[in-house]
Amino acid sequence: MEKTTIAVSKKLWQELLSEKERLAAKTMEEAISKILQEYRGLKRRIAILEIIEKTGRRALQQWRSC
Repeated sequence: MEKTTIAVSKKLWQELLSEKERLAAKTMEEAISKILQEYRGLKRRIAILEIIEKTGRRALQQWRSC
């Protein structure tokens, strides 16, 4: 794999190292991959909760209008 170097703040680097350790990742690449996987899962859950919230609000409004 081709390596890319980017500049990040010390604080962000420390957070990435902590996440790498928490995820038991062997490389930073693996850690970033796992972080993104968690992020995508959370995005899906948020989308579902937003649908539930919207549907629930609509149902409550219909119930109040009866």
